[in-house]
Formats: sequence, C-alpha cells, structure tokens
Amino acid sequence: MRTLIFSAILFSVFLLSAQKPSIQWQEKVGFTNDDEFYRVLNSGGSFAVAGMYRTINDLPQSWLLSFSVDGIIYREKKYIYEGNNLINSICLNNDYSFTFSGYTYERKQYVRDLFFTRVTSAGKTIFRKVNGGKFKDGASDILALGDGGNIILGYFSDNENQDLWIMRVSKYGNEMWKKTYDFSTYDNAVGIAASNDRNILVCSNNFNKENFWEINFSYFNIENGILGWQKKIESDKKITANDFIKTMDSCYVICGVVESQDKAKDFWIAKTNEQAEIVWEKNYGWSMNEEANGIFQRYNGNYLVCGYTESKGEGMYDFWVMELDAEGNIIWESTYGTEANDIAYDITESDDDGIVVVGSTFNGDNKLDGWIIKLK
Repeated sequence: MRTLIFSAILFSVFLLSAQKPSIQWQEKVGFTNDDEFYRVLNSGGSFAVAGMYRTINDLPQSWLLSFSVDGIIYREKKYIYEGNNLINSICLNNDYSFTFSGYTYERKQYVRDLFFTRVTSAGKTIFRKVNGGKFKDGASDILALGDGGNIILGYFSDNENQDLWIMRVSKYGNEMWKKTYDFSTYDNAVGIAASNDRNILVCSNNFNKENFWEINFSYFNIENGILGWQKKIESDKKITANDFIKTMDSCYVICGVVESQDKAKDFWIAKTNEQAEIVWEKNYGWSMNEEANGIFQRYNGNYLVCGYTESKGEGMYDFWVMELDAEGNIIWESTYGTEANDIAYDITESDDDGIVVVGSTFNGDNKLDGWIIKLK
C-alpha cells in the first residue's frame, strides 16, 4: 500500500500548527438530469459559478450562477442553444463583465465548435461567437486582457490530429488574430497565463511517440501569435496536467495526475520558474486513485488544491482538498463528501479567508447535482 509522500512526523507537525477547515455552508443545485459545477471565481465578494445542466431532453447547456458570501443564489442564468453546449472556462473582465467559453454543437449535429460568450455582471448576453471547422473543436481556457479583450485557448481537429488553437479578440468580440499549432499527434490545451513580459504562456498535454502524455510550455507573442519558444517537462513519470496558474512571484504552478508504480493515480503538483523549468514537483496519494483538478494561490502565498480521492472518505469518490506552503509541503488536507461519488473541479478563496470549492455529487435519484461548499 502506498502512503503519502510526506512523513508521519512532518504530517503530525503540520496538523498541530494548522486546523482543518470545516464546511461553513453548502448548496446542492440540480434539476431533472445530470448537472455539474466546473469553475468558480471570486467576483468581488460574491462567487460566479459556471457549469452544465441538462435539459429535459438530456442536452447539456451552459449554466451561470452567482452566490453570495453566505451561500445564497441571487442570480441564475441558463444559456440554451441548439445541440450540446458546455462551459469549460470563465474569466472576469476589467469592466466586471464575464467571458465564458467551451464547445457547442449548435451549428451542425455532428460538428463540435469553439464558442465564447460575453455577458454583463447580471448575466445578460452582450455577444456570442462561434468558430470551428469540420470536426471537433472547442475552448479550454480564457484570459482577460488589460485592454478589455480576451485570449481564448482551445483545440482544432481534423480527421486524425488535434492541434492547439489560440485566438485573440477585442472587448467587442472582434477577431484580432487566430492560429493553430501542430506540436504532436494530439495536442490537448490545458491553460493560459500572462508571461512576465506581457506575452502569453500556454500549458498543454501532448501525446508523444511512446504513447503517453508529456507536458509542454509554449511561449507566444501576444500581438501576433508567433511562437517564441517551447519547453517540455522532463520526467520519468507519466504525468498529465489539469490546471495551470501564474503565481505571485511571477512563476507558474501546475496540478494534475501522475501514474504511480502500481498504476494507480496520485495528485501531482509542480512549480516552474518563468522559463518553465521545474523548481519543485511532488505527488500526493494513498492506496487507490486520486486526481488534482484545480489549483489557486491564496492571498498569503499558499496553494489550495482540489480534486478527488478514492482511498478514503464517505463514498467511492470524495472531494479531496489540501493547502500547501510555498514549497509544496502539506499544511492540512481533508476529504468532504457523501456516500455517493463526489468530484471537485475548481477552488478559490473568499474575502474572509474562507475557501470555496465546486464540483458534483450524486443525489438520491442517482443523478448528478452541482455542489458548492464554503470552508472556514
């Protein structure tokens, strides 16, 4: 049986110095079919939550909710279009509007396109744009720019390959440039962040010749999308990135999953410098499968990580949440869950130093509900 990478002595010291937070409030929101929360933003004291709900006809559609600091839903918007529509990312713009992006089948039944939608703080649609080719395309992440526009990171596919796709748009949704990049047979976009010289850095999973994923960083000029340099994370482990953020010290942190020696999965967290060179990397796991889906840097510099664990807790899968110090050492870790399957996808910090986690949980009718919890 595997154990956590930190020693029992260190673990005891951390637990003595930091108390695990408990659930201050929680809300489960769902309708007739499966519903899930994927992303959460602190939008000036309240929380914007983006997710997916399924219609009576079982079509997934985009879903945006606003929660007060006390967990009260004070605004909810459903964005219904033809075919499947799924949000993968959301950002808060400098005019307090939101832009969210993902994929849609609204143009043709068997053709998946990238979409992005800008809405007011009240959720009213300002514009919606759809871009795509003949096969399966979509958006994975979105970055708010100082000029009010956005950079959208996604993927573009043909019959055999999938490439990275990056698009810069103005605050009115007008295309400034867009380009595709073929780095491997299958390029899976993960996240985008501003570089220290105000260009952009992209994290992606690329399928290599040995038939497993490797993580790549690509640096692009923000004015024209020209590739400057690339760097691959050198690792003897099978690692996959799920989230990627810029840190307060102008470095970057990735979270994801690593395959252990006994083929189970562990949380995997790595910090790189501004040249995308590994500063430290660590994995955290128990006897079965764990996967890190979201990471956020607290105001005090520590890192919050969320995902799921199969090894302990109440059900088959439970939320697994941890706080790490600047070197990746665990300050505290805890599970939160029900007797059913619970998976956390994203995490942020509240203005009162609390923690907000979103994901999904099964309800009594064996359907998924969106689940948001506030820890304090």
